[in-house]
Amino acid sequence: MSGSEHGIQHSGIEMTSDDSPRITIAIPTYNRCANVMDCVRSIQRQRLAAFECFVVDNGPSNDGTGQALAELCAEDGRFRHLPIGPDGCVVARNVGFTSGTAPILLTLDDDVELTDPETLDDVLEQFDSDPTLGVMGLSEYYAGGRGKGSAVARAAPLGWSSTWRDTGLYEPGKINRWGFIGTKLHHLSFGRLHDVDHVRSAAMAIRRTAFDHVGRFF
Repeated sequence: MSGSEHGIQHSGIEMTSDDSPRITIAIPTYNRCANVMDCVRSIQRQRLAAFECFVVDNGPSNDGTGQALAELCAEDGRFRHLPIGPDGCVVARNVGFTSGTAPILLTLDDDVELTDPETLDDVLEQFDSDPTLGVMGLSEYYAGGRGKGSAVARAAPLGWSSTWRDTGLYEPGKINRWGFIGTKLHHLSFGRLHDVDHVRSAAMAIRRTAFDHVGRFF
């Protein structure tokens, strides 16, 4: 699950008078109809109305995803179903982002749900309040509350040559001096902002100017 701390005050992030979207959402999916429908329904429950959402279907799917999304799009014009070839999630994110126009971009995996109805408000508040912010991530948790990426027991003790590679030996969210990434982001305290070196693409927001500067995801 993905969400943000409830109740953060915000300003300047309501829908504009011309109903222009404030945030473009891209969701790659393939043959996971139940998952992606739970994901988009959670977006519909967001307090912020000024968004556009592109569900980019790698394949496209043959499990009823297309029909379910067609019904959703007819019900809610903020959603679009974009069937493409089996090009993978990276291409799907690029397609979704370049299909939209909003200044802030958000990509979600199709099994992520926004559990707090003010998540989109909170994302926009962070970008509004800090013009230097280029990329941010959201906390992810399983339905039972366990953080995604939790450590599992090792089958055997680490030898001396591999000990220095263990992510437990450096700070979550940071890249150590050997270039290894501290992926245990769930170890960071929930409900607070953290300065990190990387975020997970499963729930990641980026300023469009930064995305345009890079060109696309690779």
